[in-house]
Amino acid sequence: MSSDNADPSLNLQPEISFNYLGQFDQDLEQSDIVLSSHTDGEPMSGYTVLEQPLNVNGMITAGVLTLEIRYDSQVYHQQNVEKFARLLRKACRK
Repeated sequence: MSSDNADPSLNLQPEISFNYLGQFDQDLEQSDIVLSSHTDGEPMSGYTVLEQPLNVNGMITAGVLTLEIRYDSQVYHQQNVEKFARLLRKACRK
């Protein structure tokens, strides 16, 4: 199929990335691996260009769901991301 006839919706890029890493407490109970008590610092440089302007990463440890939100400040205002986080937290508690 030529690109002239291609469906334009096939060229859309997602604006949000959601990555659920899994439930680690079950894996940790059955292995010799333990989570560090030290803070992990920044997982990536502040200069890193995000593939999607809004990234949500989640995982469960010790029965608690933790979500980390990273965003491109050139695309989203901090207040909007904070509101999104509050709404997401409220939805997760239902």
